[in-house]
Amino acid sequence: MTKFVFQYRFLWSVLSLLLAVLCHGAPTADSLTQEVMTPAQAGRLFLKNTGNFRDSSMQSSRSLYGKTLTVDFQHGEFRMQHQFHAEEDKMTWEVLTGEIAGRRGTVSYQAFDIRPGIVFIMAQPRTSESVALVIDHNRGWAAGFLGRYLIEQPEGTMDLFPIQGPILEAGNSSSQQPFPSAKDLIGSRFTVVYPNEAAVYEHIYLNDNYVTWLCHKGTSQGVADTERFHSFKVSDDLYLVAWNEKSAPIQLSFLFDFKNQQELAALFGYDESRARTVYQTTFADIPKITRSVGY
Repeated sequence: MTKFVFQYRFLWSVLSLLLAVLCHGAPTADSLTQEVMTPAQAGRLFLKNTGNFRDSSMQSSRSLYGKTLTVDFQHGEFRMQHQFHAEEDKMTWEVLTGEIAGRRGTVSYQAFDIRPGIVFIMAQPRTSESVALVIDHNRGWAAGFLGRYLIEQPEGTMDLFPIQGPILEAGNSSSQQPFPSAKDLIGSRFTVVYPNEAAVYEHIYLNDNYVTWLCHKGTSQGVADTERFHSFKVSDDLYLVAWNEKSAPIQLSFLFDFKNQQELAALFGYDESRARTVYQTTFADIPKITRSVGY
């Protein structure tokens, strides 16, 4: 009896498969292969959908209200003054020295108290620029990244400038030393999960120059690439990282806080479909961090 039931079920399975083929046609190689976008295609789609990363819960800190910070960036190549308004999230900036001395403007900003005495600032000084800056009151030092999109260049050019220097209001303290590069990121592997799971990315830091990213969920799902990055180690388990994607006009600046398993980020790029730059700040959770031993 058992043998008969097994043969019946086997014959029914074969018959069902034949009926499926007759009704729908045999599967082809194309139908079995899922098309995956190139990094360039994914980048263009990403720029159209940066609004997906917006989250109203990002509340800016008031710790800079009413303060003035003057930073002597790049060993005195250019000095910038930042006057933070007393009752709103706006600052007036002015370049005091260098080739563009006298340039100034007033912009909105977002500031976040990361550790005691350490504040992270994100702003868009002009439509063609993006700034991510760490202010460390403890050591009287500031460091970050200035991004600039040059639309007048053929096909446009995305420039990224690491910048750092002493805060002049802090005085001439012997503790005012440059932030080192984040060499202890080498061998780190972690996943970042954006609000409402709009996107999930994995980062793998191969060495002190290159990172591989993979998109597990979102508009770029299934896409991966390797980028050259710049970095600063701000404190233990606190890293400032940025890169330009080579396949699309996108610049990403991240503050990774492994202690609290969180990321703050600024997304900046040029959306060709709308002929304009796009800028978006966001945050993400870092649920699990793996760090290789021996680096």
